[in-house]
Amino acid sequence: ITEAMDLSDQLYGEQRVIDLFESEAEGSPEAVVATTLASVEDFAGEAEQADDITILVVEYRVEPRANQVETLKIKITNELAEIDRVNDLFNEFAERCEIPMPVSLKVNMVFDELLANIISYAYTDESAHSIDIAISFNDGQLAIDITDDGAPFNPFTREDPDTSLSLEERDIGGLGIHLVKNAMDQTLYQRRNNKNTVTLIKNLNN
Repeated sequence: ITEAMDLSDQLYGEQRVIDLFESEAEGSPEAVVATTLASVEDFAGEAEQADDITILVVEYRVEPRANQVETLKIKITNELAEIDRVNDLFNEFAERCEIPMPVSLKVNMVFDELLANIISYAYTDESAHSIDIAISFNDGQLAIDITDDGAPFNPFTREDPDTSLSLEERDIGGLGIHLVKNAMDQTLYQRRNNKNTVTLIKNLNN
């Protein structure tokens, strides 16, 4: 197309192609093909066609992110060093999904607290155990499932600490889970198939 010539041997050129495509940006592929061919023929006029004319139009469609479900599955062993790997993988996932940094930092804190508790206290033997983490992001909602085969334990049944009291007056423990519950919009626990599953929900649309 760019090398098509008129009677004075002037080339159609790249700029005419650019101008044409910009004017037809909202047209269908079929309309762009027809308009392009008509433009070249009009430019050439009575000049003899010197070469073949081939026109290929590609339509690229991107669905809105709100309609896409992004998922990430992570399997780790019951070692504290694995928590950093979980946070690194989640942060990459969050960047792809355009999850705001303040939310990512809260989720990192949640992983630090819950995974450390599972790894440190859920198992009564020295064997290696698997912990499964399933993450999904859809339409502004972040959902996280953490599943382990440790002893039955619901971390959310403990009464929240009274943060109005001084450190000396408070009972020991419970603050980490309190922070987890405040960082997320929903926190759920289920015991299924001899496994603990903690479900965490964060609604970014709120």
